[in-house]
Amino acid sequence: MNTPKGSLAGLFLLAFGAVGGWSLHRWLGPAPATATENSGEATPVETQVRVRVAKVHQADLPLVVKAVGTAEADPMAVQTVASRAGGIVDKVFVLPGAKIAQGQALLTFDPTPWMAQLAEAQATRDQAAGDLAEWERTGRFERTQALEADVRTSANQVTLAQAQVQRLEPLLAKGLIASKTVTEAQLAADLAVADNQQAADLLAGWNQGGAELRRKTLQAGLAAAEARLKDAEALSEAVQVLAPAEGLLLSLDARVGMRLDPGAVLATLQVSGERRIAFGIDPQWVDQIPEQAAVTWWDAQGQPQPGRVVARVPGVDPQTGMVRVWVRPTEAASALEPGLVVHGELEYRRLTAATLVPEQAVIRSSDATAVVVIDGQNIAHIVPVSVLGRHAGSVAVEGTLANGALVVVEGGYNLPEGAHVVPTDDPAQEPR
Repeated sequence: MNTPKGSLAGLFLLAFGAVGGWSLHRWLGPAPATATENSGEATPVETQVRVRVAKVHQADLPLVVKAVGTAEADPMAVQTVASRAGGIVDKVFVLPGAKIAQGQALLTFDPTPWMAQLAEAQATRDQAAGDLAEWERTGRFERTQALEADVRTSANQVTLAQAQVQRLEPLLAKGLIASKTVTEAQLAADLAVADNQQAADLLAGWNQGGAELRRKTLQAGLAAAEARLKDAEALSEAVQVLAPAEGLLLSLDARVGMRLDPGAVLATLQVSGERRIAFGIDPQWVDQIPEQAAVTWWDAQGQPQPGRVVARVPGVDPQTGMVRVWVRPTEAASALEPGLVVHGELEYRRLTAATLVPEQAVIRSSDATAVVVIDGQNIAHIVPVSVLGRHAGSVAVEGTLANGALVVVEGGYNLPEGAHVVPTDDPAQEPR
């Protein structure tokens, strides 16, 4: 059972607690209202979010394929070195990678077989020259004299043969000889006449053109011998292989003691600084890249350099699964050492006067692509857009965006429509 003293103590503690609670409530202030007094409807919470913004602007945007390539010496700047001589390599004077002067000796072949061929050609030429000289000096006259002598001799034979027939005919009439003897004599006379006619024809032909034909034949023989001699001289000189131009020796496929065929490629010489870049492109993109398409490639110092597509190699490389596309640099080609790995971008299309925003401005809102636009009262509006292309941190979009409008590039995610913001300009975020 409670005593009056205990009841008074409880009442005192209750009053003290009520007074303390009221004092704490007055000190902290009233709680914010969450509903109107009359209607009971909820009011939005006033928010002010600090965001970074950048301006929408219009410009061309290249659409590119990124690729990795290798620098090569342009084939038009590479010259092959060969020799007509061939044979056993006797000496080698240079190594690949050396800078070569025009006319510098690269190697020599064993000259022995070529010197023997030269000596034979010289002897043949001397013989042909002697034959022609002899003909011009005495040969024509002697030949004419011989043919005339043949005519006279054959004529004498005709006279003798016919005289024999005339001598035998009276004897045949008297029955002193057989008819066969006369027939044989007549046959011999006919043959003598034919021989005489042939000799006369030869003499006439000789005088009418045969002598000149013989002279021309000897002259042609001399010309052929001189041509063979000249060729043999060139081959004997070709045993020493000289650089045809100044340049960098890229390769030398010859060693001392090696036998090489005439005309075989012995070396390759880079005679100018022309370069090209062979990029490997996924086959699905190749048909979209036109010839003379603009290319940007980065040199060894990381600096962008321009170039142009010049050709495509037909077919797919079975080792890489890529199609080779050749690009010729339009500047700084000398910075490309053959074999250097190069990164590049090949333009396959260009969007002209596109509406551009920084890529950080593009967000996902309600499962759609959008940007957050800040109006003149610093109110955020979510604007749906379609992405047309991307390049170098910029995105081309299609939507209700005015040129020069401010879009949020930082702080836009989960920002509600109609939110009040505090925009901060960020020039670094401007589209490029």
